[in-house]
Amino acid sequence: GLHLTGPASEISEAIDKYADKLIVGGGNAADRHHALEIGEERPDYIFFGKLDGDIKPEAHPKNLALGEWWASMIEIPCIVMGGTDPASALAVAETGAEFVALRLAVFADAGRAPSIVAEINALLDEKAPRFED
Repeated sequence: GLHLTGPASEISEAIDKYADKLIVGGGNAADRHHALEIGEERPDYIFFGKLDGDIKPEAHPKNLALGEWWASMIEIPCIVMGGTDPASALAVAETGAEFVALRLAVFADAGRAPSIVAEINALLDEKAPRFED
């Protein structure tokens, strides 16, 4: 896939060029206006947060709010950046976002990554809301 953080026009060009070969998604949606601009280009997903934005244990409240707003009204899936605590995945799931991105929560100790992912999956299986069929 291809993840872009530039303006909507850059995402549009990439979709035109690569959509038949790759998943194309966009980030850098720092507010509703920019998110809608990116969404108008019909990417495969939209990303709320920064790829290296997991600097606190919890997910950033602004990213959670954007993810909840987006998931409640737009069909394009969204990804929300979690925090450094693996349990932050639950807060993201509770927004209705289809995906959570975790970096340091999983890879701060790469040797433990498989067990941390298993713990996150168990937490989400137990407590995360379910999408309707």
